Amino acid sequence: MGVTLTLPTPGDIGTSGVWGTTLNTAINALNADTFKLKTADATGVISNTTVADDTGASPLTGITLGVGTWDISCVFFATGNAAGDIKIAWAFSGTTTSAYRGGQGPSAGATSVLTGATAGDRNAGASDTGTTITAGAIYATDGTNTTMILERGVLVVTVSGTFKIQWAQGTSNGAATTLKAGSYVKATQVA
Repeated sequence: MGVTLTLPTPGDIGTSGVWGTTLNTAINALNADTFKLKTADATGVISNTTVADDTGASPLTGITLGVGTWDISCVFFATGNAAGDIKIAWAFSGTTTSAYRGGQGPSAGATSVLTGATAGDRNAGASDTGTTITAGAIYATDGTNTTMILERGVLVVTVSGTFKIQWAQGTSNGAATTLKAGSYVKATQVA
């Protein structure tokens, strides 16, 4: 939910109307930002490695992206057993000519998400010129601490659609893996 600004009629501000048109362009750019915050923990996933749409009271789904170039920025918080980890994927129902995604977080299988050689060296990347970026990147959970994951990407959208986050366990485990409150997606139209 972003701030929506009302557009003035070109010519209402200034004498030539040019300033009003420029202002409208700036307001349209501001209105193109979408920020979606997860306000409650998702229901934990148990013994399942197939990514599915985020669920719960405030799922990271239903983000409409219109035609243009979008800068996507995500922060995810997760908990779970060290043997389970978390797999995160992006999905988009529209059409893109270019789609790129990368992420950074603890390596899958790390025994601590805070310390050690593998605590922060998971770098994931995916690109797809089709309709989705579905490669699931697996990041560690350690059973004690909250994992923080950063993902960024660019989508060049040619047919509008809905962007969403999907996730599951990285490795099937009987202890729940949970995508936590405070996780968010920010989509900004840059062109």
